[in-house]
Amino acid sequence: MSQLQRIIVGNDLTEGSDSAVKYTAVLAARYGAALHFVHVIEPIHTYQRLSHPSTPPDTPEELAQQAGAKLEAPVRSPAFASLHAEYEVRIGETFCRTHLSSACLAG
Repeated sequence: MSQLQRIIVGNDLTEGSDSAVKYTAVLAARYGAALHFVHVIEPIHTYQRLSHPSTPPDTPEELAQQAGAKLEAPVRSPAFASLHAEYEVRIGETFCRTHLSSACLAG
């Protein structure tokens, strides 16, 4: 059985993602693996804003800052003190395709 060294967790900032964060923290602690949480923001094109009036008025950069603040909270919490955990917010392409990992989980 191969040892998990790095776990990448896609996080869409929903309640389900909160469960994935907790589960992967246990998994990482068990195997001594590093955790990398990621949230991807897809750019919203002008035609999408026009055709979907309920689209948030925030720019992708503003959304990235907001998402970063939400991801930082669990990573900096005492529950994660013994783990090597980090987070990243990307604008554009999904993360697991561009990074090598032992496991890539989405929550």
